[in-house]
Amino acid sequence: MAINVIIIGAGLGGLTLAQGLRAAGVDVALHERDPHPFARGQGYRIHLDPEADQVLRDCLPPSVYRLYRDTTGLSHGQPLLMTEQLVLLIDADYQQRYTYREPVTDDAVVDRLTFRQALTAGLDGAIHYGKVFTRYETLDSGRVRAHFADGSTADADLLVGADGANSVVRNQLLPHAPTFDSGLRLIYGKTPLTDARRHALPDGMVGGFAIITAPRNLGMALGWYEYRDNPEQVAARLGLDVEFRDTENYLMWALTVPAENLPSDLGRAGGEALLAAARQHTGDWHPVLREIVAGVSVPSLMLLPLRTSLPVGRWPAGPVTLLGDAAHAMFPAGSGTLVALRDARLLRDTLTSAGDGAAVDAVDEYQRAMYGYAWKDVRESYHMAERLGGRPWPQS
Repeated sequence: MAINVIIIGAGLGGLTLAQGLRAAGVDVALHERDPHPFARGQGYRIHLDPEADQVLRDCLPPSVYRLYRDTTGLSHGQPLLMTEQLVLLIDADYQQRYTYREPVTDDAVVDRLTFRQALTAGLDGAIHYGKVFTRYETLDSGRVRAHFADGSTADADLLVGADGANSVVRNQLLPHAPTFDSGLRLIYGKTPLTDARRHALPDGMVGGFAIITAPRNLGMALGWYEYRDNPEQVAARLGLDVEFRDTENYLMWALTVPAENLPSDLGRAGGEALLAAARQHTGDWHPVLREIVAGVSVPSLMLLPLRTSLPVGRWPAGPVTLLGDAAHAMFPAGSGTLVALRDARLLRDTLTSAGDGAAVDAVDEYQRAMYGYAWKDVRESYHMAERLGGRPWPQS
């Protein structure tokens, strides 16, 4: 197909789109603001359901799909709902609305950084790191020009903003698009999975995932991550040249705290301050949980304001569109990764089925379909924020 595409942002959705387009013979380039793929934290354990797995099977070359599958984590059993004292709760409402089944055929848990690196396989020369996007302009020809902070530009038939919840592309394309602060903050941490911690956790937690509920609108997601195989060895067996880092087994935890209970400048204060805040808010929790928090790898700590996009009316199709969180950021307890991957396959399909010079028609078809499913998922994901004491979803 005689079209070329620029993707702003080499995250999961952007990389999946690039893989799918390249496999279809489309000229594609990704521009990523980070100077290299390991420049910052990428998050930790992610669950991928059968639909997400099928999207990846559809979009990735067979060897890259195999790399992703063989570098997933081991997973066992249903997620648990527990108190901060590790008392198992029976909560039919939670089971019905918020759990997923693990394992199910083609389900997977992935480490986000490892998964992201797997998705770069075979894209040599297509990913340009250290490219900070600043703005775009639509040319008289109908094409689009991307401008970068280093003074360089790049022209394309289509520019896809896949640059996350703080998308610079969206801010120019849809400056009126609303976002909503839940009033909650998430402290992410990654604690090494030692033998002592393996034995200290409840049996049902081994290899699995738990939601911890606590007084004062506190909560924690706790996930076990153990690689089924060494990623570098898998890549070597498949003949793929991919660099991996930080592939030790771990326990992921994400502590939810009301924003008013944290210093307003905590996000700029560094890892030790984040650790002190996490320890303060879990000081009366079960000793096993306190030890997991205390044993965290301090450089892994991150603070995430929990915000969500609010529905915006359909916008006219043109040579610029959005994908994933750039289009519809959602609460992390939802299906954000799945929806971003779904966007990537849909946009690949509409572009590759369009005739030459019909990129805008393909974008129109993509935006119509994406609008039809994405906002339902955004709203559903926000149920967890409300459950954790977040501000109620605004009434339209």
